[in-house]
Amino acid sequence: MKKNTFSYKVGTRIINVNFSNILYISTTKFPHKLKIVTSNGQGEFSGDIKTIEQNYPLFFKASQSSLINLQNVKTINTKKRLIKFSNNDYLKYSRSRSKELNNLYKSSQ
Repeated sequence: MKKNTFSYKVGTRIINVNFSNILYISTTKFPHKLKIVTSNGQGEFSGDIKTIEQNYPLFFKASQSSLINLQNVKTINTKKRLIKFSNNDYLKYSRSRSKELNNLYKSSQ
């Protein structure tokens, strides 16, 4: 596993995605299913947020149900607690993570 590549399995296929293309990973309404959103599209795979967070420290845990790639964050609305990504998707982040998120976002600019 390379440091700048994220790998996930769908059926018998293993899909490798360049980390810089990943916007975020979030849970779905189905148990143990995650949605990965990239600049090229999106996909679903089996897994859990905690395992990905432990294996890929490049992601920032914005809430209990989402991991984000700070490189692809366009803006952060601190009043509404919304993160806007380069594809114009919005994701809500938790109040408890706001201070750390703001500090990391400012330092990555």
